[in-house]
Amino acid sequence: MEKHSFPKSVGDLEKEGYLKDGRTTCPNGNTVKIDADGKVTEVKGNNS
Repeated sequence: MEKHSFPKSVGDLEKEGYLKDGRTTCPNGNTVKIDADGKVTEVKGNNS
């Protein structure tokens, strides 16, 4: 958005300060994935 491109990963959002350190998963523990078009999806079934 501000950079005129989609982030490549959740880590990029964390590094740029859009997400707080360590707050890169869903509340239920599942991770999120950002595809090349910027679509964010929940990766189900990987919570421990």
